[in-house]
Amino acid sequence: MAIKNITEKLQNWNNDVFGNLFKRKRRILNSITRIQNVHSYGRSPLLDDLEKELSGELATVLDQEELLWLQKSRQQWIVDGDRNTHFYHIKIAMRRRKNRIVKLRKGDGTWYEDAKEVKSAAMELFHNLYK
Repeated sequence: MAIKNITEKLQNWNNDVFGNLFKRKRRILNSITRIQNVHSYGRSPLLDDLEKELSGELATVLDQEELLWLQKSRQQWIVDGDRNTHFYHIKIAMRRRKNRIVKLRKGDGTWYEDAKEVKSAAMELFHNLYK
């Protein structure tokens, strides 16, 4: 119960402090695009300053996104300045696929292949282990 409570509080804190990085990134990019479209009609010092500020925010969000993918991929290394989030996304997908249990071998050498059978066999195994 305490872990669930802590998890919920951490998720709330994360949403309050960071929000959704992907939505924030999209919002910033849209704002920059709109400012650049307005620039085609003429320059404005106010809009120039706003674009500079948004570019700084975008750099921060891109750094946070890079760190998020790095943490999710559980990699211990990263090349300086490399924002290859596609790479980390692929690594996460590969790790999840590798960690998925698709079938289990029975004691007699045959296999549990149905998802329900695999789940039931795993539950039984751990139940017997931790009696």
